[in-house]
Amino acid sequence: MSNRSWRTAIWCVAAVVTPAAIWAIALPWPADSDLGFVLPVPVLAVMALSGAGILLLAGGQSSAGLRATMAILGLTLLAYPCLLAMSAASRGGPLVAGAAFAGHLIPLTMVSVIPVLAVSVVTARSRRGWIAAILLVTAVTTVVDITGVRVLTVLASVVRMSGFVLPIAATWPLVRNTAADMRRRAIVCGMASVVPVLVIMLCAMLGFAEDALGIGGAAVSVLMLGLTGCAVAIAGLTWGATRQRPTWLMRRSAILWMLAGVLAVVTLILAAGGVLVASAFVRAPVAMLVGVLLTGAVGLVSVRLHHWAGRLIDPRAEIETELAGLGEVSGHRRMALQQVLRKVTGDPSLSLAVRADDTWLDADGNPISPPADAVPLGRAGGDALVICSRPELSGRIARVGDWGSLLDPAVMEAVVEQEAARADRAAAAERSRISRDLHDGVQAHLLGIALNLQLSGRGLEEPGARLLVEETVVGLRDAVSQVRALAEGGAPTVLVTDGLGAALAHLVRPLDVVTQTRLPERRHSAEVEETAFFVASEAIANAVKHAGADHIEIAVEETGSVLTVIVTDDGVGGADLRLGTGLRGITERVAAFGGLLVVREARPRGTVVEASLPCG
Repeated sequence: MSNRSWRTAIWCVAAVVTPAAIWAIALPWPADSDLGFVLPVPVLAVMALSGAGILLLAGGQSSAGLRATMAILGLTLLAYPCLLAMSAASRGGPLVAGAAFAGHLIPLTMVSVIPVLAVSVVTARSRRGWIAAILLVTAVTTVVDITGVRVLTVLASVVRMSGFVLPIAATWPLVRNTAADMRRRAIVCGMASVVPVLVIMLCAMLGFAEDALGIGGAAVSVLMLGLTGCAVAIAGLTWGATRQRPTWLMRRSAILWMLAGVLAVVTLILAAGGVLVASAFVRAPVAMLVGVLLTGAVGLVSVRLHHWAGRLIDPRAEIETELAGLGEVSGHRRMALQQVLRKVTGDPSLSLAVRADDTWLDADGNPISPPADAVPLGRAGGDALVICSRPELSGRIARVGDWGSLLDPAVMEAVVEQEAARADRAAAAERSRISRDLHDGVQAHLLGIALNLQLSGRGLEEPGARLLVEETVVGLRDAVSQVRALAEGGAPTVLVTDGLGAALAHLVRPLDVVTQTRLPERRHSAEVEETAFFVASEAIANAVKHAGADHIEIAVEETGSVLTVIVTDDGVGGADLRLGTGLRGITERVAAFGGLLVVREARPRGTVVEASLPCG
């Protein structure tokens, strides 16, 4: 049967049984019924509604075994208060009375079986032997109860109570053989296996309370609510542990809070039970003292267990989950990892240091000298260090184990930044050297030629020749200015002073092949204009040098917050972004600015280079 068919069937059963349960619960409950106690209607309603909820929850289970057992638990818990109410109202005869008397057996058996089935699903480890042992204990003790032999029934009750330890023994040993998300799921299953023991402890305490304080009716109501809470807790925990998509139950904080709640309940039950037992033998002040001492002893053990569980939960899975929750953190991986480590350790001053070559860098990229007590991560010698303000947190960091996939992106980011910084320094040094060479060599040589031409032009009598020499001198001076600016990594002077339109017009003035231009009139930011000028000049250079173009068109258009530079030529075409340094350089420059470059074939021939740059 498919999951959908299962869900449909369970919903139909719940829809049919729930109205019948409402009718049964509304029956009058005589004070002198054969059951010997009275359950208020709200208690019966809570039991029935909880059973219906578990029945509906069973429809969402992907495992057939868990689905069936949870459906049985929900159905029997829904039927139990109805049978009790019908038996108290003398409806249904001996069959209903017998079912009401034994109605608690199936729910108690299912709450023992479900955690074992759940941990089997989570860990993919068969626990059939343990499940068979639980069912065998239930069957044998039930048969012994039917015999009515007092000694055997007492022994059977002891065996039945001891049988609730079997789910704990079946689930918790598997926790240590798991890791990451599977370990969290197994721990939740283990906590579900402890819940029946709490109910048994509650039963024992209520038994003492009934004898010592005479609260039989109230004790039964509390006992029924305890059974209901046990079933709901186990159904909810196993549902969360076996869901394919992780739920909030899988968070470390949620697990620790649930464990703290379980331990607190255990402490209170044992303390209250100790007071009740002691009050039967000693005076009240001494009984209270026993309760205080017992509370302190159990509380101390509970705190130790809570710390042990905190160490048992896999910290690596928590770190991975928190990192995934941050989304895309490209360029800030060290800061993201440091933020997550601070959160999971509770140390707001924790700092992360990553080694790039032989330099230690903090999350902001600043060189530091780490202290001797820093916790090394990664391979031998450490690719990174964690510096904690509290020494006890170092052990938890060390227990993560293999930091490979967690640490590699942060280390690679630091290495890339270090290499980029080194490349920038080398480029700056090279620009400085070229600038000196231009100043001392080429620039001086060009200026000397310009000066000679200027002096020679003064002796010319022909006005046209003298004008030509003056224009040549101006062109040489412009060439010197542009070469110097490019060598120093800056923009041409005309681009800085007059803007993109004037710079492009100045660039294409000597080129006869540029037949049409549409240039911008208004100014943009310096970064936008420099990138657009670089794209246009490189595209024109490629068209002139490699495409053999006879005509080149340049258009710069602004649409909204996007500035588009389009260079079209009628050359040979076939431009490829993967070939040649020119187009690759344009691509990298545009991508670094956050823009988009498209190179396509023109019609009927040629190439179109189009760059879209954000300018808003």
